Amino acid sequence: EGFLVRAEVAERALEESRRAVAEQRQRAEHSERRSDQLLIRLEQGYYGGIRTAMRSVLRDQKSWEALWREHTSNVSPVPPVPGVDFASQMVLAVAMGERPTGGYAIEVTEVRAGTASEPMTVLVREARPPKDATVTQALTSPFHFVAIPLWPGAVQFAVVDDPITP
Repeated sequence: EGFLVRAEVAERALEESRRAVAEQRQRAEHSERRSDQLLIRLEQGYYGGIRTAMRSVLRDQKSWEALWREHTSNVSPVPPVPGVDFASQMVLAVAMGERPTGGYAIEVTEVRAGTASEPMTVLVREARPPKDATVTQALTSPFHFVAIPLWPGAVQFAVVDDPITP
C-alpha cells in the first residue's frame, strides 16, 4: 500500500512538472512574439518639458494630449500630437526628469508580454555620464515615447543594467 501511495505522489508531481514546463513554453513563445513586434517611436530626445522622472502607460487620447502638453511646454510653436490609434495601441512614456548636464539618455528597448496573472514588462535603459566625462553644460530632460499594440493587463517597467551610450 505504501508503494502505491508513493507512486501516486510521483505521478502527480510529474504531471505538475509537465504542466509547469508547458506554461513556461507558452509564456516564452508569447513573449518572443510580442518582443519581436516593432516599437513605434513617437518621439525621443534630450530636451523635453517633463521635469520629473516618470514611467507611464497611456491608453486614451486625453491622457496622451495632457502628457504631450507637458512635454512640449518648453517649445514654441508646439508641434502637433503624434497620432495614435487607441482602439488598437497604447503609449509607453518614459522620462528621466531634469538633469544638470548632457550625457543622460533614456530608451524603451523591449516589451515582454505578460499573461493573465503576470504583467507585461517594459525594459528601459538609462544612461548617465561618467564622473570624468566632458558633457554639455545645459539642463536636459531625456525622454522616449513609443506606441505598441494595446495590452489590457498590468504593465511594469524594469531598468536594464546595460546602459546605452548617449
